[in-house]
Amino acid sequence: MNASPPRPDWLRGVVGEHHFMRPLVLWHVKDPAPLADLSGVEEIYGLQLDDREAPHLRGTPRLKVLMLNKMSTVSDFGFLSELPELVHFSASFVAFDDEDAAHLKWLPNLGWLQLGGTRISDAGLAELRHVPRLQFLLLNDTGVTDEGVSYIAACPNLERLMLADTAITDESVKQLARLKKLKRLSIGGTKITDEGAAMLGKALPNANIDVK
Repeated sequence: MNASPPRPDWLRGVVGEHHFMRPLVLWHVKDPAPLADLSGVEEIYGLQLDDREAPHLRGTPRLKVLMLNKMSTVSDFGFLSELPELVHFSASFVAFDDEDAAHLKWLPNLGWLQLGGTRISDAGLAELRHVPRLQFLLLNDTGVTDEGVSYIAACPNLERLMLADTAITDESVKQLARLKKLKRLSIGGTKITDEGAAMLGKALPNANIDVK
């Protein structure tokens, strides 16, 4: 029989014993301080994180899903270096920038990345070469341009790509056409023309292309 994750009194008293069967999941966490006692936690949703609390995430080496609340004010993402099992990371509308993107190299298993509304730009996307298993990438409302798309196109396993409300143009069409596994592509609010979208439709017949 597999051992159960640690059972701190503060959480056991709130959710009950039956909630401690693996995988352990936490929802809408505003104060992650107790996470230091949860080395078996695997999923955290809606975490409101700041720099004072971020170091506690270093005590969750089995973490596979981390979704930050947009109210998070964390500026140091160094804790990512100790989350090698992370598969799903969302920091949308958080102050995540190109310098922070350097920490993606510690996440070889990452398959789902949401950075919509962040400060990431083309330079930060160069770090995507370290996450070859990436299948879902959301970059809506960021500073990504045609230059950044060249880095995205080097992710061979991408199936869903969201680039709405960015400054990409028809110059990106050739690069995007390389992503033959795409099932969904969102380019609404970009500078890609109807002609460019039509070219993508022909190059990616299995993809649902959203131009609105």
